Amino acid sequence: MNVFTASPPTHNHQFQLLFTCPNQPVRIRACEDESINIMSINGTIQKYDFHTTNIELVGSTKGQPTDCYTLNERLFIVDVTWNNVLFIEKRTSNALLEPDSGLHFPLSITGLNGYLYISDQTGIYSLSSDKFLQKLAEIRGITALTTNHESIFAACSQDNVIFCLRPGYEPVIWAKNLFGCSRIVDICTGPAGSILAVCEGISEGGFLQVISRYGVPTAVVNLPGVPQSVCFCCEKIVVSIAEQKEIYWLGSTVFM
Repeated sequence: MNVFTASPPTHNHQFQLLFTCPNQPVRIRACEDESINIMSINGTIQKYDFHTTNIELVGSTKGQPTDCYTLNERLFIVDVTWNNVLFIEKRTSNALLEPDSGLHFPLSITGLNGYLYISDQTGIYSLSSDKFLQKLAEIRGITALTTNHESIFAACSQDNVIFCLRPGYEPVIWAKNLFGCSRIVDICTGPAGSILAVCEGISEGGFLQVISRYGVPTAVVNLPGVPQSVCFCCEKIVVSIAEQKEIYWLGSTVFM
C-alpha cells in the first residue's frame, strides 16, 4: 500500500442499478410499506414499490420539495420554494404553517413521539400536532435529519459531523472523522441502530460511510458518483447520485 495515496474505502462492494426515475431526484426516503418516496427537481413526489417495481405519482408541491416524513398516515413535506411544511391530500399539497412561521429554507424533516422535527438554515425545530413550532437548537449547515435511539440525528456539512439531539437536552457530537469526506450530503437510519451517511469526497466522487450504533465509523464504500441522497429499505442501501436519474442499491448483508 502506498501510504501517500491510500484511499478511505474499506470494502470493494459495487452498487448496482435499481431503477431509473422519470425525473431527477432530490431526496429519497423509505416508507413503511416497503417502498420509497422520491422527491424530484420538478416538484413531484413519486413512490417506487420494491415488489411490483411500479412508480406512481403521490402528488406535487409545484415548488421544490427537499424532504418528507410520514406521520399518522399523512405525508409531510418541507419545500424551500414555499418556505413551509406541506402535507399531501388527494395528490394536492397544502401549507401547514403561516408564511411568517420563522422557518428559513427548511431542508429536512423527520419525526419522533408524535412530533415533527425540521431543520432550516439556522437550526432544528419541533412541531407539535397543534402546529406549535419551537426552536430546539442553533446548528448551521444541517443537510439531513433522521431518527434513531429515541433521538434526532443531524448531519452538519459545516463541521462535517453528525449531532445527536435527545429531546430535552442539548445536542452533542455523535460521530466525526469521516475520512476523505468534504461534505456530509445525507444520512438515514440503517440496520441494528446504525447510521448510513453519503458524503462527497475530497478528491473523488463520494462514499457511503457506515457508522455503528455507537458512533464509530466502521466501513467505507465507493459510490458511483457524487451522492444526492440515501435511504434504507428492504435490507437494501439505496442511493441517488447528483445530476442523474438512476437509483442504485447495495445489500446490507454484504457487511455481515
